[in-house]
Amino acid sequence: MESIDGSVEVSHRIVEALATVVDSDPLSMNPTLYEVIDPDALDRLLESDNAVEVQFEYNGHTVVADSSGNVSVDGILFEPHGRSAAEQR
Repeated sequence: MESIDGSVEVSHRIVEALATVVDSDPLSMNPTLYEVIDPDALDRLLESDNAVEVQFEYNGHTVVADSSGNVSVDGILFEPHGRSAAEQR
């Protein structure tokens, strides 16, 4: 899903990053992101004009996202298309 400015919403980037880490289809992940954190509230919070960073645990993995669009899982930074920075080299 895209945000108003056409970029991919942070919650969707988080799902893609988690799916990569756990080697799973993003649509069949268990638990769903919604069961762990409210993705709509997360997107609204991170789309604010203020500098915001959110950290939470998902099934034993540490997820960090910030208002500049950065998403990391277990310290691995993921780019907008779900690939880690290491995979793009």
